Amino acid sequence: GLDLSDGGDETALTVRNGNKHLATIPFKFDNTEDTVQHLNDLFKEWELTNPQSYIFSDMGGLGKPILDRMKRQGWSNIRYIDNRTTSSKPSTYRNRGAELWFNVRLLLERNELIIINEPILFRQLCTRYYKLVGGTVHQLLSKLESRSRGYPSPDRADSFALAFWDYK
Repeated sequence: GLDLSDGGDETALTVRNGNKHLATIPFKFDNTEDTVQHLNDLFKEWELTNPQSYIFSDMGGLGKPILDRMKRQGWSNIRYIDNRTTSSKPSTYRNRGAELWFNVRLLLERNELIIINEPILFRQLCTRYYKLVGGTVHQLLSKLESRSRGYPSPDRADSFALAFWDYK
């Protein structure tokens, strides 16, 4: 799972194998070329070179141009996820981002995931808040709303949720 940032927040890569969380690697660069180079290095280091090693990444903001560049470099295993698109359950989730989070929440509640001890990741997983729209539709608080309430940016937790998007 890859959560990209334009330099203000962290960019984070989460690596898993099956239900086992192997690592979450946060970093920051002001220059997108540095981000692309670092991601190339990380993908090779974590042996994500196999076409079946899917890398689910949020394509919002600067994400799409960065991902497009990496795809041109040969990373055919990158999968674009647009958190703003319609959920597969629109009467329950406002968008794909909310659906993704509640999917991971269910996996955590069922104790199906093995997670390494990382306090910042745990804190972010516990402080990703939502609201109900119309009394029934779950919508994550935007990063702007979260910041205004004093909540941390959930970059590592977002990459974690992306990593387990297709886990069954």
